[in-house]
Amino acid sequence: MTTHTCKMGQCVLAVIVAALILCAAVHVEAASAQAEAKAVAGKVGAAKGFCVVLGLGEAGAALPVALAKDKGLMVYFQSDQSGQVAAVRAAAESAGVLGAGLWADQGDGKRIQLARNLADVVVAAPTAKGIAKAELLRVLRPGGVAVRAGGDIVKPVPAGIDTWSHPYHGPDNNPQSTDRVARGPYLTQFLAKPLFSSQPEVTVAAGGRLFKAFGHIAFRSYQDKMINTLIGMNAYNGVTLWQRKLEPGFMVHRNTMIATDKLLYIADDESCKLIDGATGKLVGQIAPPADVAGGTVWKWMALDGDVLYALIGGKEVKAPIKRGRGGPGVSGWPWSMWPGYDYKDAKSAWGFGRTLLAIDTKTKRVLWSHREDEPIDGRAVCMKNGRIYYYCRQKLLGCLNAKDGKEVWRTSNTDLIEAIGADTRAQRARFGFTTSAYMKVTDKVILFAGPQRAKLVAASVTDGGLLWERDDGNFQLVLRGDVLYAMGSRRSLKINSVDGKVLKGLKGRQACTRATGSIDSIFVRGSGTVRLDVATDTVQHISPMRPACQDGVVISGGQLYWGPWICGCNLALFGVASLGPAGDFDFKATANESRQLVRQAGAAGAGAAGGAAGTTCTLPPGPRRSRTFVSPSEISNSDRSFSTISLISSSIRLVSIRLSLSQHEVGRLQRQRTELPPPARADQHVVFKPYAADSGQVNPRLDGNHHPGPQPLCDAAGQRRPFVDRAAQPVTQRVHKLVAVSGRLDDVAGGGVHVAAARPRSQRPNAGGLC
Repeated sequence: MTTHTCKMGQCVLAVIVAALILCAAVHVEAASAQAEAKAVAGKVGAAKGFCVVLGLGEAGAALPVALAKDKGLMVYFQSDQSGQVAAVRAAAESAGVLGAGLWADQGDGKRIQLARNLADVVVAAPTAKGIAKAELLRVLRPGGVAVRAGGDIVKPVPAGIDTWSHPYHGPDNNPQSTDRVARGPYLTQFLAKPLFSSQPEVTVAAGGRLFKAFGHIAFRSYQDKMINTLIGMNAYNGVTLWQRKLEPGFMVHRNTMIATDKLLYIADDESCKLIDGATGKLVGQIAPPADVAGGTVWKWMALDGDVLYALIGGKEVKAPIKRGRGGPGVSGWPWSMWPGYDYKDAKSAWGFGRTLLAIDTKTKRVLWSHREDEPIDGRAVCMKNGRIYYYCRQKLLGCLNAKDGKEVWRTSNTDLIEAIGADTRAQRARFGFTTSAYMKVTDKVILFAGPQRAKLVAASVTDGGLLWERDDGNFQLVLRGDVLYAMGSRRSLKINSVDGKVLKGLKGRQACTRATGSIDSIFVRGSGTVRLDVATDTVQHISPMRPACQDGVVISGGQLYWGPWICGCNLALFGVASLGPAGDFDFKATANESRQLVRQAGAAGAGAAGGAAGTTCTLPPGPRRSRTFVSPSEISNSDRSFSTISLISSSIRLVSIRLSLSQHEVGRLQRQRTELPPPARADQHVVFKPYAADSGQVNPRLDGNHHPGPQPLCDAAGQRRPFVDRAAQPVTQRVHKLVAVSGRLDDVAGGGVHVAAARPRSQRPNAGGLC
């Protein structure tokens, strides 16, 4: 009995000791993970970001979990060892971050299953030795860091990229980028939140970040939360870095926001705020004495090196908050002359001031000031080649030396002033916004055009003399050397900017959106976005995205940016969208056995692509021809379903989408897209062609110059006809970014659309709902 008792005691003691050792090991692992997570998070360069972990090191699964849960990063884990993937998934699920901050995937050990230029940090464990340096650099965004045993690797910023530092690209007000990387064709880089926001909107970009200011007007209630809000985003992966409120009552659609690699300058009716680009924290202010500046309200500004140039003046009419209507609809825009948009009184109108100043950004000291007797219109101030050009409405055009503020010339020439003329009404869908800047400058000419101008006018930079004029000033201008692209709502023109000769007629833009230019394209609104190839003057369509009203397409850092949805129009993809150059992507590649996803019968658990229970999806080796986390190849089996994982960022989220199709629908899709036979028995796989035929131009003709009017509910019992051709047209690759699901209150389309009318509507006295 005594011997037995002793042995039992020894067993109990052994169990206790083992438990203590295990607890100590877990504690050490957790402590190691926390220390490593802190070091990794410090390399992101911001409070939020996207981190890739390749394989497990000494800290085990605790490291990716700590990065997601404790550091707030979005984490993607990949390993070629199924045990490591299972361990990370189990730990993430226990911590509550699986699929909500952390995703784990099994790869082939040589290639990271992500798009390029995406990750802020990549952590490569010793077990991930098969991942080459070139592959780490491919996935990292410019400036991103790869952490590995042999030492950190920093991805260099590519040569030839450009910033969009001022609201109109630069202080010359010419929305033409010099970015040599952002060339067509394009692939999707990310889709991100916010999906909806208020307007007006102003966007600037620099240092791998995108900054957006949203104004005081919402048309729908779901836009209300972004009223008077400023956000900073990661320009490569769409992660929202920070958000802060703006001063209420200040109309933001003006040249008072500038981005640099480190700071964001944003002014209001009190001062110019200096915001840390990475954190959104206020780090300083610039507020020259009111008696020197003629007031405290900032009307216009430009940055050149360490000198900030500004137009400052007295109090303005306030921009009252307009909250959106409720209801499930997304269309309908009540165009009107909202308070402040009439610009009647220059003494209180937005952007009018009398004093131009130069300020040293380091010392905050005023270097010089120049005061005019007549109010200067902030919409007509621009700067180039060391000179500031300004216009006093219907009074004079002047030029200052930016170095010392001395007058170079001024003119009140009658022919010039009459040609520029008085403001027109604007504030209509075909024209646009009265708040838009209407003066631009090149090396040779000063140009006047815009929504509120009756004529297109050119003046000489030498003395302000009138060079030429054309009737109809409702052009959005983009200048490429001496060639002027005047994008009009009725027709567009390619003009020699020096002598005014028309070189070629071009397709007109649609409605109000600003035109912008990249190294090889001009972008305007059309059926989605119209891309004019400047080498051939041919038109292409980027159909899913409609460029935002005041911004248009913004080009910076080798990428293109759209959104978010700020108005009441329909027919556009929601959210912030970014496209990057396609590089060597083969749009005409054909399907073959090495490129397919294979469903393995009888395997347990979900696989790399998130297959259905009881099956596993495996990915073949080789490049992932996708701008999402996995290959977009479609896969079907006898349960008539397929699944995929997509990157949709809000602060980016991975969303697994599973769609069930009827037997009839599956058969129709198979007949249209593949010659393979339909499923015949359980677990047989059918792979649809991942690369379809070349896409043709698709114009649904639902996109007129005016916006839909009132939308009464339709009688669901009325005669139903096809709204559009249900036969799918071929596209270059699958579209699986967003799926719109109709709600119970959605209207039913009733009757055809009168495409020739001034406003899209049903061919009946009363318009039916367009939902």
